Amino acid sequence: HLEHVTEADAADRLAAFLGDPATDPLGHPIPAAASQPIDHASIALDDVPVGSEVLVVAIRAARAAHDFLIAQGITVGTRITVLATAESGVLVSAGSAVNLTRGLAATIDVRPPGHLEVR
Repeated sequence: HLEHVTEADAADRLAAFLGDPATDPLGHPIPAAASQPIDHASIALDDVPVGSEVLVVAIRAARAAHDFLIAQGITVGTRITVLATAESGVLVSAGSAVNLTRGLAATIDVRPPGHLEVR
């Protein structure tokens, strides 16, 4: 039956079956079919200055690290504040203080709150 289904139809049916998720299992945003392109102005969390409040827009970490971030309350859409940085890591506040290695912080894409992503 798939020979009569267009690529757009298949994507729409799959999205509906999955409940129209906003992010993939790793936290990457899934743009709507008719959306404008994603603004690629995000930066890695390890590049954010101390004292800045940012919004998590994507997490590119491996599954175990991603699960750790979820357990710490850091997911796509979370607002976090950078409390301190050092060569070895980044201390953030996401409801409570969380110490991240610099490598893990580099897998978290952020932007200032209120910056539009997908319309």
